[in-house]
Amino acid sequence: MGQENKNLQIEVLRKLLNDEIKAKSRKNQVKYASFKEMIERVLNQYHNRAITSAEVIKHLIDLAKEMQNMDKRAKEMNLTEEEMAFYDIVCVKGKRLFLNDEEAKEIARELV
Repeated sequence: MGQENKNLQIEVLRKLLNDEIKAKSRKNQVKYASFKEMIERVLNQYHNRAITSAEVIKHLIDLAKEMQNMDKRAKEMNLTEEEMAFYDIVCVKGKRLFLNDEEAKEIARELV
């Protein structure tokens, strides 16, 4: 595959991910801001020639899969997007403000 095709793939993936982030960040800014930062970090590494185009494509596909897993996680936890956003805020980086998941989910449901 030529370099132009790889660059086009990177640009298309970046655009798709950024559009998805823009749409979903309205409801969960905490999680989707971190995705945007990860995309920028990967692209900066690519532009600085620290990683190859194939590695960029793999990272972007992995980020897309992780975003899909977030949607599944909300459904599995039986939380709306808004409740999941609140849950993510109180559970940032695994540092829970509450004793357990159920307590955090219940408070998210009540407050949202």
